[in-house]
Amino acid sequence: MKKASKFTKEQLLGSKTLGFPVELVEAVLEDGKTYTKDEAKKALEGYQKGKMKTDSKKEGGK
Repeated sequence: MKKASKFTKEQLLGSKTLGFPVELVEAVLEDGKTYTKDEAKKALEGYQKGKMKTDSKKEGGK
């Protein structure tokens, strides 16, 4: 099976295939980290849906 290519945030900022605003990509993806296009899309979609990887256990957990 072919290994998926990984891209830096800077490379993904110039990608028109993601379909997300540049500002969102800039804010969500981390500098110095590489992502496959699927990983980047999941991170961006998660942010849009309010499901960022934060410590949600602290929120609402009594």
